[in-house]
Amino acid sequence: MNILHVVEDEPAATSTIPVGGHSVPTKDLRDGVRRLRAEALPERGLSKTLAQVGVRRPQGMVATVRRAALFRKLQRAGACAAAVLSVAFIGWVRYANVEPQVDIPVQIMPKANALDTWEQAYAATGNMKLVEKVLGVHAKLPTSPSPADLKAWKQLVVDNSKAFSLIRQGLGEEFARKRVTSYSELMPEWAHFRSLGRLMALEARVQLETGKPDEALATALDLMQMGGKMQGSGAIIGRMVGQTVGEMGRSVAWKVADSADLKSARHAVMRIEELEKRRVPVSQSLREEMYSGQSALQNTMRGGGWRNELASAFGIIGEADDPIKRNAIKLALYAYTKRGVMQNYTHALEEQIAKANLLPPVMEFVEPKLDILTSVLAPIYGSLGFSDARSVVDNRMLMVANALRAYRLENGAFPEKIDDLKGKYLKNIPRDPFRPAESLCYQRTSSGYKIYSVGPDGIDQGGKPFVNHNDYSVGNKKNPSLQMESVGDIVARTEQN
Repeated sequence: MNILHVVEDEPAATSTIPVGGHSVPTKDLRDGVRRLRAEALPERGLSKTLAQVGVRRPQGMVATVRRAALFRKLQRAGACAAAVLSVAFIGWVRYANVEPQVDIPVQIMPKANALDTWEQAYAATGNMKLVEKVLGVHAKLPTSPSPADLKAWKQLVVDNSKAFSLIRQGLGEEFARKRVTSYSELMPEWAHFRSLGRLMALEARVQLETGKPDEALATALDLMQMGGKMQGSGAIIGRMVGQTVGEMGRSVAWKVADSADLKSARHAVMRIEELEKRRVPVSQSLREEMYSGQSALQNTMRGGGWRNELASAFGIIGEADDPIKRNAIKLALYAYTKRGVMQNYTHALEEQIAKANLLPPVMEFVEPKLDILTSVLAPIYGSLGFSDARSVVDNRMLMVANALRAYRLENGAFPEKIDDLKGKYLKNIPRDPFRPAESLCYQRTSSGYKIYSVGPDGIDQGGKPFVNHNDYSVGNKKNPSLQMESVGDIVARTEQN
């Protein structure tokens, strides 16, 4: 039995223990033993201590003490590393959650808002489902309605007289829609307004069928004005719905452009000139879209789980079927900071805003390299400039057509050149958005005239209608849809002498 065991086994009443011819207090020895067991001693110090107390060093004792000392060092190092990591993680979380500072202008809403008036008009519609059924998806009516069809249309117009009154009241008011501040916010009003546009198209068609072309033209111009107001609402969806409603009006206006009287033709020119004057630039719509996105981001980031909320709202996590992949995506999202997400989103929109008003419109929009989160938060609106240019061309060609109609009614023939319209019939000769330095093209022909734009390819082909060298035109060769890749001119229909 060695002295360590002796000390531990010695009764507490024993005050001293003989060690090497000396009497050593039991209490001191016990304290020493406890320290030996609790703390590692260097090999030399341990050997010296054991020699002094007259105990031979057990085999392997030093190795055991060394292992214990190493383990304790590793424990301390691990604890320090864990503490450092914990501090770093807390620091990162605090840094990542610093609220971004963005300058979002205060939106001022008009007191008399056409949006509210048109919502009242939609609520006042008599049988909108029947109107939708009659008009179909694209607001196209039969070319030659039967007497029964025409009777039903007339009744629908009568039943919705209050709605028509409210629609026209809204034309005299400003139009503004409150910014979207949440990704879950619904916007049913745009579908309502598109339906109101179809109702107006039905009224114009009834006026045409009952021999009232001038009234039909006025209704068509109301539709175009309604669409123009929606395009100026700020939201991208409002711009797209507005273009659709405006096209409904133009399709009717073209039908009566060659039969309008002098007063109606002049009035049409003035109204379209005013519409073009008030046209909101695409860049302004994109900027307002950016403000809405920034507001929605700010509100989402106020929650603790903002990353997962964003990923879930845009389907980033839902696209991953594998649970491991979903968890990996969630973990990867922790690399994003609030300020970083906001900065990336703002930069992506600012890049598009800078290119939005370029003329001719950018045809080959290079999609920027975006991270997984910014790519869904900031969609690419590369085609907005193109679709806006097409809308401008359509409006301006219709304006010229009405000016030509007025010229002919007063002079008995069409002018030889488009510049003859300037002053009395047109304030200015409208430019071609696809060739900004030049005006729209005009040709006097033996059977009437031809108005055209050079189209997306920017080449004057003498009024040769555009064609599409892709699959999009296969199903509609008679009236193909204009594409960025279309080759040829955008030609308006010609009036006969």
